[in-house]
Parts: sequence; C-alpha cells; structure tokens
Amino acid sequence: MELLNVPNFSIVIEWENLRFADIGVTKKMLQSVAKQIREISQNHSLHPEIIIAFNKDVVQDYDIDQFAKNYLQDCLSLIDLKIIPTPDLNYYEQKNYAAEYSSNEILILMDSDVIPDEGWLYSLLQPFNDPTVSVVGAGDYIDPVTPFEKGFNLFWIMPPKNDLDSKTAQLEPFVPNNVAFRREVFLANKYPKTPAFRGATVDHYHLIKSKGYKILHSKSRVRHCTTNGLRHIVVRALTEGHDKYLAWRGSHDKYQSDSTKKHPIAKFFKDKYYLFKERKKYLEMSPKDYVGVFVFGIIFFGFALTGFLLASMEPRLIRKTIKF
Repeated sequence: MELLNVPNFSIVIEWENLRFADIGVTKKMLQSVAKQIREISQNHSLHPEIIIAFNKDVVQDYDIDQFAKNYLQDCLSLIDLKIIPTPDLNYYEQKNYAAEYSSNEILILMDSDVIPDEGWLYSLLQPFNDPTVSVVGAGDYIDPVTPFEKGFNLFWIMPPKNDLDSKTAQLEPFVPNNVAFRREVFLANKYPKTPAFRGATVDHYHLIKSKGYKILHSKSRVRHCTTNGLRHIVVRALTEGHDKYLAWRGSHDKYQSDSTKKHPIAKFFKDKYYLFKERKKYLEMSPKDYVGVFVFGIIFFGFALTGFLLASMEPRLIRKTIKF
C-alpha cells in the first residue's frame, strides 16, 4: 500500500465492553492494531499513543499492562502505551476521561470488543490531510456465521457484513467504537450525559453536526463481536426497550422519530420486520439458521418488551442493573 502523509494519532480503547465479550476478541483486536500501526509507521516519523482505560474498581484476573504489551508486541517500540485506571465510570464517561490523557493531533476511539479490518487505520487517518475535516466515521458489522450471529444481523442496529454500504444500519454517521476526531474538537465536545443507553451516541452526533464541523465517512470497518451467548441478547434487548420507552415519553427527543413517540411498540416491531426483509438479502440462510433466528427473535423481542415495561414502572431500574 502506497502511503501518503498521515497525522500523528492517539487510540483510546475502553475496557468496559469485555463484560459482554470473549477476551480472545480483545487479543485479536490488539494484534490487528499493532500490525496496522507498524505498517503505517514504516514510512513516517510517527509516535502514536495507545491509551487503555479500565475501571480500577473491577478486579481483573490478569495484569492489563502485561496483557496489552503481549498482544501489542509488533508495535511496542513505536508507541507510547498508557494504561489509565478510571473511577467507576460508564462506557461514554470512560472515553471522555481517557481522551484527556491523549496528546496527539488525531484522537481515535475504539472498543475492546471489535476487530479492525485490513486498512482500517489508514482509512481513518488519511482524510485528515484535508485541514477542514474534523471527524471521520467508519462502519461496523457482525460476521454472520452462527444462527446466533445471524439473529443479531437481522434484528440489531449493525448491518450484515455483505451490506458493504451499510444501507440497513440503524446507526449515526459516526459511532463511539470506531471513529476519529481532531483532538481539540472532541475535547471541546465530549459525550453528553443522557438517560438513554445509546442516547449519548445520538446526542453527540447532533452536537458535532450543529456546530458545522466537517464529517466524512470512511469505507473502513470493524467487526463487532457477539460472543457472550444469552446474556448478550438479554442486555441488548433490555436496553433497547428501555430507550424506546424514553423516546415515547419524550425524555430523549433526538433518539427516535415522532412516529415512535406516538406508537412505540408498534413502530418497534414494524422497524424490525423491515430490517428482517432487507437484511435477509445479504445472508445465506439454512433451515437450521431459520430455527435459530426464530428462537433469537422470541428472546430478543420478549426482553425488549420487558425493558420497555420495566422502564415504564421505574425508569432508573434498568440503569441501576445494567452498566453501559
């Protein structure tokens, strides 16, 4: 790959999502990041940073510093590695907190449960050669191998792998697990507080857009992993139902459309049926897959409805139970 000049960068990785992911995914993520940093740094005088933020109150059964060094071996001599213990912060707060420890021109935010595709890092950085660009977003997908993963492909927010243009994504133009900012832009416009689990992503996009910053979308993508079985379905469904209730009550106006606020449950099922029809075009489905997806759908929709009803009784209940 012929490389153009790219700016110096810092990568912030949160450690919160390991509650929902297999540690093997994080190993592959770090190895991919290390490989891509080495490829970019061969022809440039770069000194990147990797900043890993973890909740100091959560006991780990391994040493995070040594773990990171083991799997970043390919690029250790090229980077500053910072392991940042944080207070008991949620997902978005942890990103805000860790960003303060960065020092390079470009700030990249990614998660501990995604694996970058080849060329991901360069595709995020190269657009910043244009001084008017402030934010570069990229895509996410779930690799549809098992019936479980195909269920997420059909009903969750991220598009299937073969939907290359992300036509069926239910995401903002940039999301916190795979995005690059000019550092000063992010530090002046951090993730806001919100009662909705995914509300900070939506509010943050609207905040950046309202201020007129130039946003580009890169073709690079990361694979989002769904490896924690039933618990993963339950958590994602409960939080989605919770946020649908907040949208209906008008607690978070930008999160959903007016039609959702009027008929939230009907709109939810209508949207999921539309996703199923559109995304099925991108998947190969066997009879076994259809059975697995049917079971997935029953569980997902059941717990989404439960999340909606629980939020209607006590809006703080799910937030107290699930950290996100």
